[in-house]
Amino acid sequence: MNAVPGIPGGIIPLYPGGFVGIGTRGDMRQRTSLSAPVQGYGCRFCYVQRWRKPDFRIRKLGKPIMWRLFLCAFSILAVSSAHAAGCNENFTMQGVPMVTALEYKSFAIFPKRSTKDAVQRLAGAVLADGYSDMKVDEKYGAISALQETSGSGRPQTLRLVARKTGAGTRVDGVFTIQQGQLTSDAAAREGLCRLIESAGQ
Repeated sequence: MNAVPGIPGGIIPLYPGGFVGIGTRGDMRQRTSLSAPVQGYGCRFCYVQRWRKPDFRIRKLGKPIMWRLFLCAFSILAVSSAHAAGCNENFTMQGVPMVTALEYKSFAIFPKRSTKDAVQRLAGAVLADGYSDMKVDEKYGAISALQETSGSGRPQTLRLVARKTGAGTRVDGVFTIQQGQLTSDAAAREGLCRLIESAGQ
């Protein structure tokens, strides 16, 4: 079979707009995707192959597909990590020590705990921790209580809220100390998380 003159690698037209090669010059990539009109034959993709016809769909869509798979896997990992994070990892503090009131916040998710059961367990833990003036709103899953450990007569405030999330319950907690009062982040984290995590025990 005679090659078409002037066509690299000896490409011959097999069907309109498409080519297959019989030459040996160039590496596999060069010999797999030529994309220019050749000797008056107009074509969008001109393919050259040695042993088998290349799968242009993989060449054309391979990278986007791989990126989609990567982003999907990353998103799943991020969501899983967020749900796996516990009270200690979610702990934050807001305010300026001695200048403003300080709010210590955190939350945790308990996948197999009902909201009603979580509220009952939280209420028991709050009482056991020595808080006073506790109020429980079972309808809204809210608990509030006071604690006075500074000796100044200015109590600290605790608020806990349990709400349904998926098949489980999310418990948010806020412990507030008044302006001019101080405590360490470690002590606030330990006390608040002990109460929040009682919902899952």
